[in-house]
Amino acid sequence: MPDPGSGRGPGPSPENLGLARGRHSAHFLVVLRAANERYKEGHEGVTAGLAAYDADATQIAAGQGWAAAGTDEDAARLAMDYPGAGAYVLGLHLHPRERVRWLDAGLAAARRLGERGKEGNHLGNLGIAWRNLGKPHKAIGFYQQSLAIAREIGDRWSEGCGNLGLAWSDLGEPRKAIEFYEKSLSIAREIGDRRGEANVLGNLGSAWALLGDPREAMGFFEMSLIISREVGDRRGEGNAIGSLGIAWQDLDEPGKAIGFYEQYLATVHETGDQFGEAAVSFNLGLALETLGDPETARGHMQHALALYELMESPHAETARAWLARHP
Repeated sequence: MPDPGSGRGPGPSPENLGLARGRHSAHFLVVLRAANERYKEGHEGVTAGLAAYDADATQIAAGQGWAAAGTDEDAARLAMDYPGAGAYVLGLHLHPRERVRWLDAGLAAARRLGERGKEGNHLGNLGIAWRNLGKPHKAIGFYQQSLAIAREIGDRWSEGCGNLGLAWSDLGEPRKAIEFYEKSLSIAREIGDRRGEANVLGNLGSAWALLGDPREAMGFFEMSLIISREVGDRRGEGNAIGSLGIAWQDLDEPGKAIGFYEQYLATVHETGDQFGEAAVSFNLGLALETLGDPETARGHMQHALALYELMESPHAETARAWLARHP
């Protein structure tokens, strides 16, 4: 019998509690998907989608956690769907290690359910997360598995993502990266993926910059910027603007570079892109050092280091080394 002094009856049965948590998880999967779709609309939808995600991030995480811990088929389907439902907003506002946890659960569920397309998507996104954590060799393994599945099932969009190029670029192989980017660019244009086309053009520019040709790189960055603005991709727009700043800095024009960095800073604040904020803070530090303002440069570099450390980025070591040389 219940304690007469407690004013409460017995709690819900485990079965009823499980049903309630399942409904909660399913509901916040819908909320996450809606926020992500709003983001994908571009323009003002970017900030609206991110704000919608942030408003319910705690409940969304709880819903994913219940699904990942579940043992029945309904829970598995939810766990499989959570990472992809929020791919864009999670890429900006979820820590890479937490994203790995979500993707590991989604991958296990997709394999259990025999969903090859979802399996391939999760493998590709695991590659992105591990690359962000400074593990390009590990990323390549996931990208290769994802690419094999994309070819097996005829998924041209996934086949054209170009993530292998990013990993090879990280490993100091820009010419090998360009081979993958050019294939990806062809596929993006074939299927009419304008956002993907802009991303690949930006990556091609970065590869040419690594090869020591900033003017060739600028042409790709400018094409990427035009398309990103056309589709309302604020993150892509910011990346292109920031890359143009790096190109001007490579051409020994730090004043021009800073103008682009300041524009980029506005976009990363709008989207909450901590990776972008860290990168632009780092580059502002380098440019200001060149212009003879070491004190302000150090402030930007300290901010970059704090963000890189928060995200467990390998770039933290580079920022730390710069600060050690500029006490």
